Amino acid sequence: MGESLFQQARSNPSDELIARRLFHDYEASKEHDQDYVLTYLQLKWFYSHEKWKYLNEIAKLYMSAGKYRIAYMCLISSLDANPIQPEIFKLTESSKKRSGPIMADGLREDKLSVSVIMPTYNRVSEIKESIRSVLNQSFKDFELIIVNDGGTDAVKAVVDSFCSAKIKYFKLDHNKGLAGALNEGILRAEGKYIAYLDDDDVYYPDHLATLVGLIEKHPNCDLIYSNAWWYSGEINGDAFVGKSKKLLGRRPDRFDKEFLFWINYISTLNVLHKKECLRTTGLFNEDLNMLMDWELWLRFALEHRFYQLNSITGEYRFKGNNMSTVDELTIAFLAKVIRRYYEVNCGKIVFLKHYLREDQREKAGEIYYDTLLHLDYCTRAAKKELFYISKEFPYWKSRKLYVNLSVDYFKAKAKRLFSFLLKKNRKEDLYC
Repeated sequence: MGESLFQQARSNPSDELIARRLFHDYEASKEHDQDYVLTYLQLKWFYSHEKWKYLNEIAKLYMSAGKYRIAYMCLISSLDANPIQPEIFKLTESSKKRSGPIMADGLREDKLSVSVIMPTYNRVSEIKESIRSVLNQSFKDFELIIVNDGGTDAVKAVVDSFCSAKIKYFKLDHNKGLAGALNEGILRAEGKYIAYLDDDDVYYPDHLATLVGLIEKHPNCDLIYSNAWWYSGEINGDAFVGKSKKLLGRRPDRFDKEFLFWINYISTLNVLHKKECLRTTGLFNEDLNMLMDWELWLRFALEHRFYQLNSITGEYRFKGNNMSTVDELTIAFLAKVIRRYYEVNCGKIVFLKHYLREDQREKAGEIYYDTLLHLDYCTRAAKKELFYISKEFPYWKSRKLYVNLSVDYFKAKAKRLFSFLLKKNRKEDLYC
């Protein structure tokens, strides 16, 4: 298979002609590397009506690479689509213990306010402006942790040129991927709060001052995020030349937990959160080569409080070489698998349905009643699934679920009304 066909299939999976050509090339050749096999299976999943078949194969491929968390998510999606798979259920049950997130057991003691984590990999020219934007912050109680993810030593020369005591530079002995580099930075962080910045994005001068001031003003909030320009452009020499900028279109007026489970509208560069939260949620998922930020925000959203600030405090810069612009197939696949995993309450509802079907009511009851005790951690989709299952259990024991669903319903109605009135007022203001 030509490299161009491989890239075309990943960047434009909905093109059936390219997909058929890739299927033909794959089935005609005998030797395949892991990336080739994964692309083939994901593309088969993309077009198949029996997606569970390919989810099983992809899960086994992930397991062979030691990626048990994303493999478990695939198996849960497979069983959700087709529950009658005894062998796959046994595999899922046996892999459950290895499917948990990486826990942040080695966090360092807080010695300053903010740790800014900046992973980098061979972006020698672009990183200069990113570093400069952090050092030029009006808020000064921070450290900048730059993690070279096994890339060229030329990055160190760029870092040294700034001669700043605020910068802590580390180079990993091999490439761990973006999630791994972020986790290495977190484990070295000595700040009370954690912020993030990619090596090609920039903060505006008051970014940290704004977010720190807000989180100190709202101590009950655990994660605060602002807004950013999405800036399209290209690199000319050592400088980024912007062509056009826009705001993320599908973003609610305030934090919406349920909408976050549908689409990631929180840019990593806009986030500031308490480091302590990572002790319960765990670190970034190193099985993922993209969407690892969204998956972490989903875990945060299950048990921590968010606050949205609509001020623009930075720029997310994207070019033709951004990961998210060249691999639409992986984005579509991972988004579907991750979303469904949380919609079935991290797989618990899949196990609950299985035990009810097998008449193992004691095991089913344990999961059901434990879930009712932690309804606040469930998505609305998970609560709806529980509602349909609740007829299998005594009515009086499910009262909390019914009350919770009623409250959710009226909250959703009130939120829609508020958004409608807000948009209407904005339109009226335009014509004043």
